[in-house]
Amino acid sequence: MRLMKHKRLRQVISYGWKDAGEIVKSEAEVKKSRIAVFADILSCFKRYYVFSNQYKKGKIWGVTGEKRIAKLEAIGLSNRKKDEWIDRHNSDWAFLSKYTSLEWSKNEKKRKARIKAYKEHYGLGDNCAVQYGVTLICEHNSIGKIKCGKNVLFARDVDIDYTGDLIIEDNVKISEGVKILTHNHDLDYTQVDESGHSLIKTPLVIKDNVRIGARSVFLPGVSEIGRRAMIATGAVVKKQIPPYAIVMGNPARVVGFRYTPDQILEFEEDEYPIEERLQEEVLVANYKKYYLDKIQEIKQFLG
Repeated sequence: MRLMKHKRLRQVISYGWKDAGEIVKSEAEVKKSRIAVFADILSCFKRYYVFSNQYKKGKIWGVTGEKRIAKLEAIGLSNRKKDEWIDRHNSDWAFLSKYTSLEWSKNEKKRKARIKAYKEHYGLGDNCAVQYGVTLICEHNSIGKIKCGKNVLFARDVDIDYTGDLIIEDNVKISEGVKILTHNHDLDYTQVDESGHSLIKTPLVIKDNVRIGARSVFLPGVSEIGRRAMIATGAVVKKQIPPYAIVMGNPARVVGFRYTPDQILEFEEDEYPIEERLQEEVLVANYKKYYLDKIQEIKQFLG
C-alpha cells in the first residue's frame, strides 16, 4: 500500500497543478487562485486520499461543511479499497509467476521451499502440500479472503478463485486440475459495484476431510461442501453438498453416502468432540432425501 501511495502522490502533484489551472479558468464561481486550489487538492489527498481528477469531477472546491467531509471520506474509502486490492493482486501474480513453474519441482529442497512460500503468502495451515501450477487469485477489486487448515493437498494445476471468500478446513484433498469459483456477475448489470464490475460474491466453505476428484469444477453459488464428502472426477458442482455424500456427474448429483446414518453417528463419536458432531435428524433427513427417495423414484420409473 505504501508504494501505491507514493505513486498516487506523484500523480496528484503531476496532474493537480494542471487541474487547478483548468478549474480556475473554466469555473466562474471559483474565486480562489490557482495555487490555493492546488493546495486544496493536495490537502484533500493527504487527509482523505482523494485524487486530483476526482476533486475536479466532484467539484470539491464548491462543497462545504459536513457534506464536503462525507463526500471526501466516501471517495477516499473507495480509493483505499481499490489500491489495497491492486497491491494484493499484483503481489499474488508476482508470487504465482515465480512459484507455479516446474522449476520448483526439481528436488525435495525446491518442493519444500515452494510449500513454505505458499504457506507464508496465503496463510496456509501446517503440513499442507502444494504441487506445481497451483493458482490462488482474487479478482475485480475485491478484498477476498482465503483461510486454509492443516494437512490440505493442492495437487498440480489446481485453480482457485477466492474473490468471494473461501474456507478450506483440515485434511481436504484437492486433486489435479480442480477449478473453484467464488464469484459471479449480474448479466443485467443491476448490481454494479463502485468498480463497475457487477460483482456477486458467493462464499464457499469446504468442510474437513473432503476428497475432490481430478478436473472437477465448483461453480459460483455453492455455499458448502459437507464434511467428508467425496466429489468424483469431472463432477460439475452447482449446489451445496451434504456431509458424507458421494457426488458425481454434470451437473453433480448425490448418488449415495459413504455410510448409513447409524454408522456415521458411531464414526462421529470416535472422531469428533460432542459439540462438533452432526445431529441424527440431519443425517437421517439427508439420507432419505438424497438416497432412499431417489431409489424409490427409480423403482417406480422401472415399473
